[in-house]
Amino acid sequence: GESLHGISGNGRYIAYGQQVRDGFGNSLGMDLWVTNLDVDGDGILQEASDQSSTQLTNSPTFDLGQPSVSSTGRFIAYDQSGKVNLLDRNSDGDATFDEPGDITSAVVSKTTGGAPTTGSGAQLDSSGGHVVFTSSATNIVLNDTNGMPDAFVYNRLTDSTARVSLTSDGSQSEERVHDVGISPDGAM
Repeated sequence: GESLHGISGNGRYIAYGQQVRDGFGNSLGMDLWVTNLDVDGDGILQEASDQSSTQLTNSPTFDLGQPSVSSTGRFIAYDQSGKVNLLDRNSDGDATFDEPGDITSAVVSKTTGGAPTTGSGAQLDSSGGHVVFTSSATNIVLNDTNGMPDAFVYNRLTDSTARVSLTSDGSQSEERVHDVGISPDGAM
């Protein structure tokens, strides 16, 4: 099966996808888990029996993409296809944000009106305050007319999204964005 995993910048937390199968061995999809490798916070990784794991997704019908973990392990960003929550009107891929222990997932690839739209490649900064992702959708920001996948950053604190794949003069780029990344402090 496909191997999906992400590790926090400090190496303390790892997020991974785990295949779920029915009683006949048929794949039902993947669930997302996060494991704390240093439960007592002393900087020494625990043995497997002393580690703490939390299941983030409770429906294995979704296809999951590469997860990204904040340095505190509190926030996870990942790609997910299927209906993420009741507000998700499409079955396309979404850039998704989760807080372990919270019962809902938040779609960060959303239109200017707040409705979910397509997104992929979700990556977090170390604090979990910013999620960067790519999308071909033309309705995430105003005046997106280049017809190409763009890079966006979602600010979790202000619930706002900005396109960051711009030229040096601030106009939209005519080039396709393939992969995205974000610095630990969210500045780049």
